[in-house]
Amino acid sequence: MTNKNPYNDILNLMSRKTDERLPTYFYFGTVTAGDDKEKQIINVGGIEYKSNENELMRANGIRIETGEKVLLISLDNGQSMIILCRVEKM
Repeated sequence: MTNKNPYNDILNLMSRKTDERLPTYFYFGTVTAGDDKEKQIINVGGIEYKSNENELMRANGIRIETGEKVLLISLDNGQSMIILCRVEKM
């Protein structure tokens, strides 16, 4: 995964002073390959997002394990996802 801080993109989007509305979508996903694997994969509605293809970003310190549920946000219409947090109960 990239070392870029993914939250910077969220702050940039929120600080824009424009009348146009940019689509921002929140998603729930299931971790199909967690940190114990070479690449991390999260399934979101049947689409797999993979860390080695720059489709997944997260802040340092967030660990994900296979089988966990996570909350994600996409700032680019679903092309890539930022892991916001793990979801304890749904």
